[in-house]
Amino acid sequence: MSWLHRLIRLAAAGCVLIVAIMVWRDGIVWSWRLSPHDISVDAGFSYIHPIRPWWPWQIEADREGAAVASSLVVLEDDRELGPAHQPHAMIRTGGKGRFSHWGDGLWFSASDGGDPRVNGRAYTVRGRFVLPPTTSLWLLAAVLAGGGLAAGRMGGRAVPWAAALRRLTGGGASRSWSSALVPLILVAAGGPQVMRGEGVMVWAALTLVLFAGICGLVVVVHLLLPRRFSNPYPVMVNAALSGLVIGGMLMTAEAAVIFAPAPPVYQPVISPGGARPRLLDPAALDRIKQRGQPQVMPKEWAERAVAVPGATRAYDWQGALHVYDADSRRRASPIPPKRPGVFRILVFGDSLTYGMGVEERFTYVAVLERELRKHFTVEVLNLGINGWQSEDILAAMKRDVASLEADQVIYGICQNDFLPSGTGQYTHQGDYAVPLPRNIKAFFVDRTRLGEFLDQRYDLTLRRFHLRYDFFDDILANFGGTQIRFRHDVAEMNKLVTGLGLPPVMAMVVDQFPEAGGRGQSITHTAEAAAREAGMTVIPTESYYRTYSGRAFSVSQWEGHPNEMAHAIFAEMLYDALAAGKSLPPTGQ
Repeated sequence: MSWLHRLIRLAAAGCVLIVAIMVWRDGIVWSWRLSPHDISVDAGFSYIHPIRPWWPWQIEADREGAAVASSLVVLEDDRELGPAHQPHAMIRTGGKGRFSHWGDGLWFSASDGGDPRVNGRAYTVRGRFVLPPTTSLWLLAAVLAGGGLAAGRMGGRAVPWAAALRRLTGGGASRSWSSALVPLILVAAGGPQVMRGEGVMVWAALTLVLFAGICGLVVVVHLLLPRRFSNPYPVMVNAALSGLVIGGMLMTAEAAVIFAPAPPVYQPVISPGGARPRLLDPAALDRIKQRGQPQVMPKEWAERAVAVPGATRAYDWQGALHVYDADSRRRASPIPPKRPGVFRILVFGDSLTYGMGVEERFTYVAVLERELRKHFTVEVLNLGINGWQSEDILAAMKRDVASLEADQVIYGICQNDFLPSGTGQYTHQGDYAVPLPRNIKAFFVDRTRLGEFLDQRYDLTLRRFHLRYDFFDDILANFGGTQIRFRHDVAEMNKLVTGLGLPPVMAMVVDQFPEAGGRGQSITHTAEAAAREAGMTVIPTESYYRTYSGRAFSVSQWEGHPNEMAHAIFAEMLYDALAAGKSLPPTGQ
């Protein structure tokens, strides 16, 4: 067999292997029709059908700790049912197409509340099947073993392994064996779990593409040069092995990023009383610790749309459900009328008040309400809306304070409230970008953890040297001009509230990056001075900056909003200020 024939076979095998890798990584989407004979009654409107993929495929289902992991779609006569990921009790009592793919079963209901076994409608399920890591390794071993047997019969006749390797590489047996061991050593360096990472397969496919490209280049050079190589195959193999080593290094680096421990986000903090914030829920502390472990963001923390009855929009982000009503507030139902005898507190703010990245029950508004209700007859409404500045909050107060019958108004000031309405941050995000086509960069950042890791570190380095604007750079760019508008807005807020016969607005700056004497505290001092001049009741933050200076209370490396500990601290400061007053009605009054 000529070297050209071998090259063609090798290229064909590489293409097949690339396709196999893509199937292994992305899986295959498969649809199948549910058989009425396999559907059983659960209770109420709920029916059960088993979901058992054919070996060796598997399909991810919802489970404890991953309540929205399944991507299964259920169709009723080609119309999608939903919402998905519903509690089974809700499916039984509510019906109307709700379903849940949990474990190895599908709990679902017909859209009209009927019996899907006899209502004459066709029910189809569509899902993505993937190969489990263990099965993939066994199949890979089988492919390598089959390739070895094929190499042992080169030219149509059986030859010893050493001779086969010598023919494949054009070198001696010892050199051939050492070359063959290179990929095995690289895989061993990555650890037995190296094949679990999606990015590892991306780098493996890229290595094969590089390998094929080098082979093609050698062939072209061989054909074009006046004096051709007598045998270009050894040159080709040596060059390709160099590419294999580079690819192996990338695969090993990918595995290292996936499995290397990250510096923890959580740091034990001590309050003046000698303990953690007293309003910090133990469950919230567990969440903080969990999010401090990964080096790269787990897939289940990525943003994923979910259906929530009553909400205009809902998604899961950082493992927390985020819902929005028609006014973009964090609720799925209309605000109820005020109840007689209940002291109503309205809390205005932006995404820090909304609680981006944390569960609703851990926001400072929810924590404050739970603590106040132990001693007072109150309700606290979260009116925080993502992206709002002081202009927007002033407009919201004009609309809501009187109509919602507020008894007390709180303004959670964010430092970027100085910016004009509609002005986003990080407008210099693309400065000094790596000169790569956007789609290529996006591919590696989205598909590999190593690409994501390098992209984050590159961006962080540029911000550290102020080559790109960070959070404070954006605010301070035109700080002299924006202060004038901010002072006007807070003055109008307090004038509006006191004009309705209510106490002055209670204002507190919420900052998840306390640094005593830093740029953030300087902006905070400016905001507090403006609020005092407007006549607001300002909760001072001097003790907060002094106590927690140097701690970063961000949700995670991928979500910079305040975490559960910061919300607990904010709630504690607000509670102490409210409880010290005499306006709250005691419980039972």
